[in-house]
Amino acid sequence: TYPKEFYAMLDSLEGVRWTHATTQAEAFRGPLEARYDALLLHDMWNVTTPQMRDRLQAFVEAGKGVVSLHHAIVDYTDWPWWYQEVTGGKYFTRPEGEHAASRYREGVDYIVTPTPTKRSHPVLAGITALTVHDEVYRGMWHSPRIEVLMETAHPENDPPVVYVGPHPRSRVVYIQMGHSAETMENPGFRKLVRNAVRWTARQTN
Repeated sequence: TYPKEFYAMLDSLEGVRWTHATTQAEAFRGPLEARYDALLLHDMWNVTTPQMRDRLQAFVEAGKGVVSLHHAIVDYTDWPWWYQEVTGGKYFTRPEGEHAASRYREGVDYIVTPTPTKRSHPVLAGITALTVHDEVYRGMWHSPRIEVLMETAHPENDPPVVYVGPHPRSRVVYIQMGHSAETMENPGFRKLVRNAVRWTARQTN
Protein backbone atom coordinates (compact mmCIF):
# COMPACT_ATOMS: atom_id res chain seq x y z
CA THR A 1 0.00 0.00 0.00
CA TYR A 2 1.00 3.63 -0.49
CA PRO A 3 0.02 6.85 1.23
CA LYS A 4 -3.15 8.42 -0.10
CA GLU A 5 -1.06 11.31 -1.43
CA PHE A 6 0.53 8.96 -3.99
CA TYR A 7 -2.86 8.08 -5.45
CA ALA A 8 -3.94 11.72 -5.36
CA MET A 9 -0.79 12.59 -7.30
CA LEU A 10 -1.64 9.98 -9.95
CA ASP A 11 -5.21 11.26 -10.16
CA SER A 12 -3.88 14.77 -10.77
CA LEU A 13 -1.97 13.82 -13.93
CA GLU A 14 -4.02 15.42 -16.68
CA GLY A 15 -4.31 13.28 -19.79
CA VAL A 16 -3.10 10.12 -18.01
CA ARG A 17 -5.25 7.06 -17.36
CA TRP A 18 -3.79 4.58 -14.91
CA THR A 19 -4.48 1.23 -13.32
CA HIS A 20 -2.77 -0.26 -10.28
CA ALA A 21 -1.31 -3.76 -10.05
CA THR A 22 -1.09 -4.70 -6.38
CA THR A 23 1.17 -7.76 -6.78
CA GLN A 24 3.94 -8.87 -9.12
CA ALA A 25 1.78 -11.82 -10.20
CA GLU A 26 -1.01 -9.45 -11.20
CA ALA A 27 1.37 -7.08 -12.97
CA PHE A 28 3.01 -9.72 -15.13
CA ARG A 29 0.27 -12.27 -15.71
CA GLY A 30 0.08 -11.43 -19.42
CA PRO A 31 1.91 -9.48 -22.12
CA LEU A 32 2.08 -5.78 -21.28
CA GLU A 33 2.76 -4.08 -24.60
CA ALA A 34 -0.76 -4.55 -25.98
CA ARG A 35 -2.35 -3.05 -22.85
CA TYR A 36 -0.14 -0.15 -21.77
CA ASP A 37 1.87 2.69 -23.29
CA ALA A 38 4.05 3.13 -20.19
CA LEU A 39 4.76 1.56 -16.83
CA LEU A 40 5.20 3.65 -13.70
CA LEU A 41 7.12 1.71 -11.06
CA HIS A 42 7.04 2.71 -7.39
CA ASP A 43 7.84 -0.50 -5.60
CA MET A 44 10.99 -2.20 -4.24
CA TRP A 45 11.02 -5.69 -5.71
CA ASN A 46 14.56 -6.71 -6.51
CA VAL A 47 14.07 -10.39 -7.36
CA THR A 48 12.90 -11.39 -10.83
CA THR A 49 11.46 -14.57 -12.28
CA PRO A 50 11.89 -15.75 -15.88
CA GLN A 51 8.30 -14.69 -16.61
CA MET A 52 8.86 -11.19 -15.24
CA ARG A 53 12.03 -10.83 -17.30
CA ASP A 54 10.30 -12.00 -20.46
CA ARG A 55 7.34 -9.65 -19.98
CA LEU A 56 9.49 -6.63 -19.14
CA GLN A 57 12.00 -7.18 -21.91
CA ALA A 58 9.25 -7.62 -24.51
CA PHE A 59 7.59 -4.40 -23.29
CA VAL A 60 10.80 -2.37 -23.41
CA GLU A 61 11.94 -3.73 -26.76
CA ALA A 62 8.52 -2.94 -28.22
CA GLY A 63 9.40 0.71 -27.61
CA LYS A 64 7.03 1.21 -24.70
CA GLY A 65 7.84 3.61 -21.87
CA VAL A 66 9.04 3.23 -18.29
CA VAL A 67 8.98 5.75 -15.46
CA SER A 68 10.89 4.52 -12.42
CA LEU A 69 10.04 6.53 -9.32
CA HIS A 70 12.07 6.91 -6.13
CA HIS A 71 12.83 3.55 -4.46
CA ALA A 72 11.91 1.68 -7.64
CA ILE A 73 15.62 2.11 -8.45
CA VAL A 74 15.91 -1.05 -6.31
CA ASP A 75 13.57 -2.93 -8.67
CA TYR A 76 14.90 -6.01 -10.47
CA THR A 77 18.51 -5.39 -9.47
CA ASP A 78 19.23 -9.12 -9.56
CA TRP A 79 18.96 -8.69 -13.35
CA PRO A 80 21.91 -6.72 -14.78
CA TRP A 81 20.15 -6.09 -18.11
CA TRP A 82 17.49 -4.05 -16.33
CA TYR A 83 19.75 -1.61 -14.49
CA GLN A 84 22.53 -1.53 -17.09
CA GLU A 85 20.45 -1.23 -20.27
CA VAL A 86 17.07 0.14 -19.15
CA THR A 87 17.06 2.36 -16.05
CA GLY A 88 20.77 3.15 -16.07
CA GLY A 89 21.10 3.20 -12.28
CA LYS A 90 21.37 0.89 -9.30
CA TYR A 91 20.95 1.42 -5.57
CA PHE A 92 23.01 -1.14 -3.66
CA THR A 93 21.03 -2.47 -0.72
CA ARG A 94 24.17 -4.32 0.42
CA PRO A 95 27.86 -4.34 -0.56
CA GLU A 96 28.63 -6.16 -3.80
CA GLY A 97 32.24 -6.85 -4.68
CA GLU A 98 34.18 -3.60 -4.38
CA HIS A 99 31.01 -1.47 -4.33
CA ALA A 100 29.83 -0.44 -0.87
CA ALA A 101 26.18 -0.34 0.07
CA SER A 102 24.40 2.84 -1.00
CA ARG A 103 23.15 5.21 1.70
CA TYR A 104 19.92 7.10 2.31
CA ARG A 105 18.49 9.59 4.76
CA GLU A 106 14.87 10.62 5.14
CA GLY A 107 13.45 14.07 5.74
CA VAL A 108 16.07 16.18 3.96
CA ASP A 109 15.41 19.55 2.33
CA TYR A 110 17.27 19.87 -0.95
CA ILE A 111 17.07 21.65 -4.29
CA VAL A 112 16.87 19.94 -7.67
CA THR A 113 17.65 22.02 -10.75
CA PRO A 114 17.41 21.38 -14.49
CA THR A 115 20.73 20.51 -16.11
CA PRO A 116 21.61 23.69 -18.05
CA THR A 117 21.97 21.95 -21.41
CA LYS A 118 18.70 20.01 -21.03
CA ARG A 119 16.22 22.77 -20.23
CA SER A 120 14.42 22.25 -23.56
CA HIS A 121 13.81 18.53 -22.99
CA PRO A 122 10.06 17.68 -23.06
CA VAL A 123 10.23 16.11 -19.60
CA LEU A 124 11.28 19.50 -18.22
CA ALA A 125 8.55 21.54 -19.91
CA GLY A 126 7.37 24.12 -17.37
CA ILE A 127 9.83 22.85 -14.75
CA THR A 128 12.17 25.14 -12.85
CA ALA A 129 14.17 24.42 -9.70
CA LEU A 130 12.28 22.22 -7.23
CA THR A 131 12.74 22.48 -3.48
CA VAL A 132 11.73 19.18 -1.91
CA HIS A 133 11.54 17.61 1.54
CA ASP A 134 12.39 14.06 0.64
CA GLU A 135 14.94 11.25 0.88
CA VAL A 136 18.55 11.57 -0.28
CA TYR A 137 20.53 8.73 -1.90
CA ARG A 138 24.30 8.48 -2.02
CA GLY A 139 26.71 5.91 -3.43
CA MET A 140 24.66 4.55 -6.32
CA TRP A 141 25.95 3.29 -9.65
CA HIS A 142 25.00 5.31 -12.74
CA SER A 143 25.55 4.25 -16.31
CA PRO A 144 27.83 6.59 -18.30
CA ARG A 145 25.09 6.50 -20.96
CA ILE A 146 22.32 8.18 -18.96
CA GLU A 147 21.09 11.63 -19.98
CA VAL A 148 20.88 13.71 -16.80
CA LEU A 149 17.92 16.11 -16.84
CA MET A 150 17.96 17.38 -13.24
CA GLU A 151 20.65 17.37 -10.59
CA THR A 152 21.44 18.46 -7.06
CA ALA A 153 24.50 19.78 -5.27
CA HIS A 154 23.42 18.38 -1.89
CA PRO A 155 26.44 16.61 -0.36
CA GLU A 156 24.40 13.62 0.83
CA ASN A 157 22.99 12.90 -2.63
CA ASP A 158 24.59 11.78 -5.87
CA PRO A 159 24.34 14.61 -8.45
CA PRO A 160 21.95 12.91 -10.94
CA VAL A 161 18.35 13.09 -9.69
CA VAL A 162 16.25 12.86 -12.88
CA TYR A 163 17.64 11.11 -15.94
CA VAL A 164 16.82 9.28 -19.14
CA GLY A 165 17.91 5.65 -19.31
CA PRO A 166 20.16 4.25 -22.03
CA HIS A 167 17.84 1.86 -23.88
CA PRO A 168 17.82 2.69 -27.62
CA ARG A 169 14.18 1.77 -28.31
CA SER A 170 12.32 2.55 -25.10
CA ARG A 171 11.91 5.92 -23.45
CA VAL A 172 12.86 5.47 -19.80
CA VAL A 173 12.93 8.15 -17.09
CA TYR A 174 14.10 7.77 -13.51
CA ILE A 175 12.90 10.34 -10.94
CA GLN A 176 14.57 9.99 -7.55
CA MET A 177 12.11 12.11 -5.55
CA GLY A 178 8.89 10.51 -4.39
CA HIS A 179 9.20 9.57 -0.73
CA SER A 180 7.18 12.14 1.17
CA ALA A 181 3.60 13.40 1.15
CA GLU A 182 5.03 16.90 0.69
CA THR A 183 6.71 15.81 -2.54
CA MET A 184 3.58 14.08 -3.83
CA GLU A 185 1.63 17.31 -3.27
CA ASN A 186 4.28 19.54 -4.86
CA PRO A 187 2.84 21.02 -8.11
CA GLY A 188 6.26 21.01 -9.77
CA PHE A 189 6.81 17.36 -8.93
CA ARG A 190 3.37 16.48 -10.27
CA LYS A 191 4.10 18.31 -13.52
CA LEU A 192 7.44 16.50 -13.78
CA VAL A 193 5.81 13.09 -13.35
CA ARG A 194 3.08 13.94 -15.85
CA ASN A 195 5.65 15.10 -18.39
CA ALA A 196 7.67 11.94 -17.87
CA VAL A 197 4.69 9.62 -18.23
CA ARG A 198 3.44 11.31 -21.37
CA TRP A 199 6.90 11.57 -22.95
CA THR A 200 7.74 7.92 -22.29
CA ALA A 201 4.32 6.93 -23.63
CA ARG A 202 5.03 9.03 -26.75
CA GLN A 203 2.06 11.28 -26.15
CA THR A 204 2.17 14.99 -26.88
CA ASN A 205 2.09 17.34 -23.88
